[in-house]
This record gives sequence, C-alpha cells and structure tokens, in this order.
Amino acid sequence: MNLARLHRRLAVLLGAAALLAYASALPRPGAPVGLTALALAIAWARPLPPTLSRPLDGVVLAAALGLLTYAALLLRAGMDFLPAMQTLVLLLLAHEALRPLEARNDLRLYGLSFAVLLAATAYTPGLLFAAAFAAYLVLGTLALLVGHVRRQAERHQVARLPLPRRDLVAAGALSTLLLLSSVVVFLFFPRLPQAWGGPVLRSRALTLAGFREEVSLSEHGARIEDNPAIVLRVEFPDGPPPDLGALLWRGRSYDHFDGVRWRRSRAVSPDAAGSPELYRWTWPGPPRRYTVVGTALGPRVLFVLHPVVALQPRTAIRPVAFPSGDLTYWGGDVPVYSATSLRPPSPVALRRAPREDRRWPEYLQLPPLDPAVPALARRLVAGAPSRYDTVAAVVRYLRSAFRYTRQLPDRPADATLEAFLFRRRAGHCEYFSTALAVLLRSVGVPARNVNGFLGGQWNPLGNYVVVTQNDAHSWVEIWFPGYGWVPFDATPSAAAAGEGGAGAAARVGPLRLWWDGLQFRWYRWVLQYNLDRQWAVFGALARALPRGPRVPAPPRLDRRGAALAAGAVALAALLLGARRLGRRRPTPRRATTDRARREASRAYRALHRLYERAGWRPPRTPGAMAAWLRAARPPGWAPALRLVRAYLPRRFGPEAPPPVVPWARQLRRVRRALRRGRPLFARGRASTFPPATGRAP
Repeated sequence: MNLARLHRRLAVLLGAAALLAYASALPRPGAPVGLTALALAIAWARPLPPTLSRPLDGVVLAAALGLLTYAALLLRAGMDFLPAMQTLVLLLLAHEALRPLEARNDLRLYGLSFAVLLAATAYTPGLLFAAAFAAYLVLGTLALLVGHVRRQAERHQVARLPLPRRDLVAAGALSTLLLLSSVVVFLFFPRLPQAWGGPVLRSRALTLAGFREEVSLSEHGARIEDNPAIVLRVEFPDGPPPDLGALLWRGRSYDHFDGVRWRRSRAVSPDAAGSPELYRWTWPGPPRRYTVVGTALGPRVLFVLHPVVALQPRTAIRPVAFPSGDLTYWGGDVPVYSATSLRPPSPVALRRAPREDRRWPEYLQLPPLDPAVPALARRLVAGAPSRYDTVAAVVRYLRSAFRYTRQLPDRPADATLEAFLFRRRAGHCEYFSTALAVLLRSVGVPARNVNGFLGGQWNPLGNYVVVTQNDAHSWVEIWFPGYGWVPFDATPSAAAAGEGGAGAAARVGPLRLWWDGLQFRWYRWVLQYNLDRQWAVFGALARALPRGPRVPAPPRLDRRGAALAAGAVALAALLLGARRLGRRRPTPRRATTDRARREASRAYRALHRLYERAGWRPPRTPGAMAAWLRAARPPGWAPALRLVRAYLPRRFGPEAPPPVVPWARQLRRVRRALRRGRPLFARGRASTFPPATGRAP
C-alpha cells in the first residue's frame, strides 16, 4: 500500500470512528448518518473522479446554504437549531471524504471529524462512544503521522517512500500512551462542585404510559405489551433490600375522578402532603437511604419511596415539591439524587389511628356512580372496627375475587369501573387502584390514586436495582390521622408471577444486566465524575499506599476550598508551562536561520531535478551527491559542487544566520552547462568530458 492510499484510508477510518461515536449517542440515527456512512464507504475504495466531484460541489454548497438558513430561522424562533447544524457538519464530512485527499488539505477532514465527535458529547455518550473515542485517538495519531510523512515526501520530491511497520507500531504505542495519560489527567484534574446549570440536550427520551396529566380507563381493544426499557437505577449502600419486590417508587398522585379518567387538580390543600416531622415521629424503623439515577423521561418526575424526608440532588437539577406530595424538578440534566425514606407503620399502630379527622374534600370527590358501587363498599366494610380494617377489607376483597390481566377490554362499554367490578372482574393495576380509591371514598375514607413503579431487579454487577417500564404500577394512598398518607396495593399478587404481569415481564436477562452494569459504571465514573467521585479515588489511593509515622494533621479544608486550592495549583502549572513555551517561540535570528534552511532545501531539490531531467541519476544524500559530482564530473559539476557544499552547513548546521548564497545563479550556471552538453568549470577553464558512468541508459 502506497503512502497516499494509507493516508486516505486512515483519514476515512478517523471519520468513521467519529461517526460511530455520534450515532451511538442518538436515540435513532437518521438519514444523514446513513448517507455519511455511505460516503465514507465509497471513499474507502477510492475518491470520486473530478467529473463527479465538481458537480457535487454545487449541490453541497446549495444544501449547506439551505441548512444554514433553516438553522437561522430556528434560532430566531427560539427553537433548537443544533440538529440542523449537526446535519450540516455531517454533510461537509461526507463531501470532504469523497474528494481526493491531498496532504496539504487533510486538516479539513480531521477538523470535520473532530466536530462530529464533539457533536456526540451534546447528548449522553455511552460505552460505544468510549470505544469510538479510543479508536479515534489511535487513528488520529496514525493519520497525523502518515500525513506529515506524506507532506515531507512531497516537499522533497520523493516519489515512493516506504513506511516500516515498526514505525506504525511505535505510533500505535504512542497513541496508547496518550490515551492512558488522558485517563490520568481526567482522574486527577481538579473538579469544582456542580452548580445550577442551564438546559442540555437529552437523548433517549422515553414516554411512559401512565405518567400524564390524566390516567384513563377507556383504553380497549388491545393488550399492554412488554417494554423492557430501563428507567431507574437505584443504589442501596447496604446491598439489596429484603423487600425489593414490594418497593413502591412513587411518581404522581391523582385526586379528581370523572368516572373514566383521573386528573391532578390544582386546588389541593397546602398541608395535604403531610409534614416530614409527622412522618419522623410516627413511622418507626431505621431510615432507608438510597441514590436514584434516573433517565431523561418526558415527565420531569423524581421517583422516591414514600414518605421521603430528605432529598439531595447530585446533578444540575432543582427539585420542586407540591402539596400533593409529588416531586418534580427544573433543569435539563439527567436526574440523579440521594433520598432518605421511612418504613411504613405496622397494622397494630394503624389500628390505633382515629376514624375521623379533618375532611379532605378533594380526596373524597366522586362522580355520579352506579348505586351498586357505594352499596358494595358499605357491604364490604360493615362492622370494621378501625380505618385500617376498613381498608384491609376492601383490599382483601379485590385481591381474592378478581384477577390481574394485561388484556384490555374489547368494547368501550367494558372499559368502565362498573364493568370491572360487576362483569369482567379482571383488569390491570389501574383498574384495581381505581376500584380501591372509589370504594373507600364512598364510605368517607380520603384516598388518592398514585402511579409509579413496583419493585425492580437486583443487578449484582453494578450493585444496584434496575427498574424497567414493565414495572410501571398503580396503587392507592390512604390518609390516616396522626400518621399521614399510607400506601396500599390492591392488585393481586398474581400480577407479579401470573400471565406476563409486572414481575414476569420485568425480568432482565443476565447478558443485558451485564451490559447495563458496564453502562452504569461508565455513567457513574465518567459522565458523572465529580468532586465526590474524585475524593473517593483519592481516598482509595491513600488507603492503598503504605502508611508512615503519624504526624499532626494540618487545618482541615472543606471540599470547595480544597478544590479551589487544587485549581490554583493547576493554573500555576499551566502558566509556568506557557511561559516555558513562550521562551521557545521563534526569535528573529532563528526565523532567519529557518528561512535560509528552506531556501537551501529548495535549491538542492532543484539541482536534483536538473540532473534527473538531463538523464543523470544523482544520489539522494548530500554527501553521496558531492562524491558523485567529483567522480563523474557531469556538465556543471563545479557550480553544483559549490551548491552542495553550501547546502550542507545551512541545512544541518547550528542555528545562526548564514550569509546569503546566490542559489539561483549557481542553478543557472548548471542549467546552461547541461544545455550545452559539456562541463563547466570554475573560472571558465575547459576540461575533457568525463566518462558517463552515472548516465542513465
């Protein structure tokens, strides 16, 4: 493989690595990515001939102007214009790859590929991005090396230059060293604490069924299909919780029911959520601490275990609490937060709660119902001695007399609460939660419908709980005076083990768990590598090092002060390095020397071309050239020898401004001698014509 082809293929592979990094960050790579990949595949074989590339220039120019105009209109309208600009960069990359790659313009292709790589970082890069980035670093080093060698070969008029394999191996080793050094810099470069930030692009946005402004029972004629998309990853510091399958990840609550749909009304009492102090005093047991790593969902919901008494964001989000107990957030970052929740009180404690308390009209609201519904409620709770027994009676009835199914009703007339209670007697979790809430409201018990997720699956690779879309669930929260809102789930346990219910469908295979564990580690230790993680690395290194004698510790700084101090040290190091580089800037004396070297190199190459065009085969190196001139004595050998002798100290001598050499005059004398076909000696003396031992046949 010649140097030009190797250079072109390395540049194409560099563009392919950048395109892979960009495509891996997109939720759905579109036509621009596919067309760019096709262009790179064509360029791998050979560039387009001028008869095709020149007409293509006009088409690309028109498309680029159209994309720029479209992006400007989006920017003026306050809309997201970055996708249009990214498409423009892909278009330019495809166009540049199809053109013949010359050594003097290869930086354009490198710059466009790097722009595509940067575009991938606007989304949420994953493990494929890491692999593509590593490949980009190795290929970039090789491409820059080969491009430099090609430029020097063209500069010195070398038609064919072998590139030893050991040089390519050395370049690959250098790339690996650069990759390792970048990892070290990434680990130890000072991090400042994260602050409130603006919106960023969010990738892989998911739309969750059930997480809308309203929840409807009117869906019919189909079956709820599986959706194994992962929506939550939850870390527990003490390992997998023993009650993992019963954990209720609270999302949103709904108070208004119109007979078919649940909605969230805006007129909710400010103290309807219950104060954290109330829960701390009345909910026993040790607190449960965990960290949730969410995804960029459509609804901005923070999922927690009820009740949450403390919440600390770990990314650039701002939590917002509503009187209904719902938690949302502002900000465009992926929600990552640590929370502390309490365990529910025992049935014995709840039985001691008084029956009557303040009235909650918003949580007792009912639409016009079939009289059979409140009659059923009164019959179920007759004789219940406490509010807890009232709730338990209805829950027991729904779990024993009904069955769970993911099959939706066939007709709209069957997609109602009355049809579920008195005819079908089967449905999904939203039917059970609706029935429980309506039956309890019918007997004066405040209740609200809640949507979220149930349980999850433990991932032993990453030591966290995986919650998928299949775990979406609906339950009810009941108000107990003196205790607050207590969750109850009326869905039969068969939902977790029966006909494709939540638990059965939510099972994630071991291979996918392994892959998700790797992605989670990438996210936690790369994308979310902040000051806390850096301090954890420092602590692990400190524990691994051998300990010497104890000395008094200096005054302790907080993390912000330590980060600022480390940043000051890094800034001082950068300034010192910039100063040292400034000392090495070209001086006028050095610039004169460099200019003299370039002139000498051009004259030496011109001398070679003169003899080659005349049919001679002069050696390449200056020493061998001088010896050949003295031995073969071709026409013009004397001025040529003076030129070679003047070239040697100026090309390889010390950095000093040499005297001006009349290169053009010496070359003209050699040219005239070659035209006359006889030797030209210094001072005009004649001589016999030398033997043509160096003459080409």
